[in-house]
Amino acid sequence: MKHAGRPRNGKPTPVGKTTVNRYLATFRKAVRYAHFKLQLIPKVPTVEQYTKDEGAERETDSVFSAAEYRQWISRAAEPLRSASILARHSGICRNEMLKLMKDCVLLPSEPSSGRNADRKITGELLIKRGLKRRARKRKLVIDREMKEVLKRLLKQSQCDYVFTSPQDPAKPLGPGGLEEQISQVRKKIETHPDAGLHALRHTFLIEAGEYTDPFTLQYVAGHDNIKITMVTYTRGRLPYTSCLRGWRICNSRRNASRAKGRCKIRCSLKCPQRTNSLSC
Repeated sequence: MKHAGRPRNGKPTPVGKTTVNRYLATFRKAVRYAHFKLQLIPKVPTVEQYTKDEGAERETDSVFSAAEYRQWISRAAEPLRSASILARHSGICRNEMLKLMKDCVLLPSEPSSGRNADRKITGELLIKRGLKRRARKRKLVIDREMKEVLKRLLKQSQCDYVFTSPQDPAKPLGPGGLEEQISQVRKKIETHPDAGLHALRHTFLIEAGEYTDPFTLQYVAGHDNIKITMVTYTRGRLPYTSCLRGWRICNSRRNASRAKGRCKIRCSLKCPQRTNSLSC
């Protein structure tokens, strides 16, 4: 482990326990697949990993505050700055950004018109390459900040990819460039050891979980299982609070309609203090 890492300046670097756990988790998936699907081995061996007490596990609760995000953006160089804005505003993953091509960016020439048009939404981002799993294939909305970043990246690119190498815009950006820039920013500012693109994605999903339902959040995050979304991002609070908020709104509207002598509102939400459904 001391000299098994990626070479840096011609010298080998150590491998952390968190990285070893990633390799062990991949190996565990492989042996489970070989046992259950391919039936190549009689049973699944026990694969032990380093524990959190041993300094192995990543702090999944790491989120950026507004001040930390501004400091991160001010110190980050391109293309890390653009990647950070996309991760913070949409929850897109690093590999999905690296595989993002021009045909995936849908920016309409004219803004949407009409009373119900959302001026904050300026386009769509199609995530269909670099997927970790099939559930990651999805559509993400583009806001104003993302639009400015994407327009600049598309203008600079001289190939089919959105993110290109700073040295040669005719070549796609490799994963090593972003990792090196992330390491440099961590040295310049006082931040969490796990601060990076994944933490920015995590910050976006944590905030989005306060305003949307778990199933929509599952689609945006690209999770296969709703349990991952519920445990990681909604914390089990969103379904009850949303139901209670919706019940109060429906109840106030129902009382207002009754006062005017007409009641046409029917609510199917269950009151937290009553067993029957609310209906006028």
